[in-house]
Amino acid sequence: MSTEQTPARRKRASTTNAPEPGDARLKSVEHITEDLRPLARPITSLARDPRNARHHGVRNLDSIRSSLLEHGQVKPIVVRDGIVIAGNGTLECATQIGWEFLAVVEYRGADEKKAGRFAVQDNRSAELAEWNDDVLRGLLDEYRAEGDDDLGFSAIEFDRLFTDLAPPVEDGASDVDGEWASASMPEFDQPNAMGSRVVVNFKTDEDRAAFAKLLGQPMTAKTRSMWFPPAEIYRLSEEAYVDEDKPT
Repeated sequence: MSTEQTPARRKRASTTNAPEPGDARLKSVEHITEDLRPLARPITSLARDPRNARHHGVRNLDSIRSSLLEHGQVKPIVVRDGIVIAGNGTLECATQIGWEFLAVVEYRGADEKKAGRFAVQDNRSAELAEWNDDVLRGLLDEYRAEGDDDLGFSAIEFDRLFTDLAPPVEDGASDVDGEWASASMPEFDQPNAMGSRVVVNFKTDEDRAAFAKLLGQPMTAKTRSMWFPPAEIYRLSEEAYVDEDKPT
């Protein structure tokens, strides 16, 4: 009989550092959907990809942040050795919001160049998708009827979907980047109606209510933007071009 002993198997240490039941940090992952919480890592352990070719402008970040605030994190980001290769915008917005953890999956490929290829392909594949305009119109119409305009579409984009804003190009008109402009239309200066903006984050509902009281304006968990002082909201979709020479 052999007296050789089998070495004890070492338990692999967790690389996620995710809070477990009973951990005081569990409240810090409440924004992550429950199935993804075992994948949570501290945001301080993650870094944006310095070679990320995808630029996240203000409008894109506003849309990501709005989704995170409304739905929480429902899909993981992808990292390689702590560097985010898919989800850099999510990391940036989560940091702005004040989250401490994000759900993460690790890219296991050893080849750095291959990981870079994945990052480009992931971004590009999303760009190549197309909208079904009929289905999209139905969805947007349904959500807007419930007072939800915060869907990532501008007033002009709404207008293009719901009206014939872009007729075929005819004589005397020019087509510029998909928009039409009549050569006979008078020139005008478009003022900057957006002003300036600042992002304000609230840790609790009580904090939001206190801020709303200071402003003297109503604010709910679904409020994504407001004007101060209060301003009348101009909706392009409610306007229409009228030919004054033709009877209405």
